[in-house]
Amino acid sequence: MLTNSDSGGRISLDEFHNGLRILLNLDFRDLVQARVFLPDDNEAWQRFQRDPFRFFIRADEEVVDRIWDLIQSRQPERRAA
Repeated sequence: MLTNSDSGGRISLDEFHNGLRILLNLDFRDLVQARVFLPDDNEAWQRFQRDPFRFFIRADEEVVDRIWDLIQSRQPERRAA
């Protein structure tokens, strides 16, 4: 689910901000490999390209989890406090 156990379920502003940047930079290949949509689903890809934030917010829980996993996999390592 959408938690970050290292910080009690919370993410920092920097992690959130970077996550939004990552979301904007996901490409078709990334999303197909993560099974967010199928390779021939051009309509879904166009919806994502038009507004990735809206796509993420309106997606069902399974798709949100897959996108979140992509975002988290691209976050830099957390520094010790």
